[in-house]
Amino acid sequence: MKRFNIVNISVLHIVLIITFILAVSPVFSQNSSNTTDFHKGFSITANVGGGFCKYPAVSDLYPGVGTGVGMRYDFHRLWGVAAGIRYEDYFTIPRDIAIRNILIPVEMEFHLSHFYVRGGIFLGFGVNTWVAANAKEIFNIGSTLGLGGRINLSSKDLLTIGLHGALFEGFDYLYYEGHAPRLHHDIPRYSVMLNIGYEHRF
Repeated sequence: MKRFNIVNISVLHIVLIITFILAVSPVFSQNSSNTTDFHKGFSITANVGGGFCKYPAVSDLYPGVGTGVGMRYDFHRLWGVAAGIRYEDYFTIPRDIAIRNILIPVEMEFHLSHFYVRGGIFLGFGVNTWVAANAKEIFNIGSTLGLGGRINLSSKDLLTIGLHGALFEGFDYLYYEGHAPRLHHDIPRYSVMLNIGYEHRF
């Protein structure tokens, strides 16, 4: 099974995000200089979603669900920084492989009044996560990319809809009969999830 360097991919992922944001930011900043429908300050968010994860070298797709909460600080009418905690659960049918993670992402966001694109990095921890019969994932790291929109429900409450992807690099304990478990660097995987959520602005 051919491996590739997830660090290089994650760096490229982040570079592409930054390049895109820097490219479009001056245009939207100029066109929206007189717009008042922008928020500066803190927001809290909660969302649920569904999607899949996949190992590039394997044909199977693992369906899954996720939920999370977070906080964002908009320090500029076009820019914000976000952090949160998220639980995702992917599995096969029958459920002989289960990928359950608690993720802690930190992301930078570029947004207009009703549209956003964000990207960043995360640290994750396996929750009884078995990626193979003898491989238990302990933790993972990776990068994120997401885009979506916000619909006003009131002056401070919004409905959010977004498509979010992530690249994972996992680290497992391998178990062999008669031997102590050893730490193993797993092959990378990626996930895509459609999330629907709620946001409250302060």
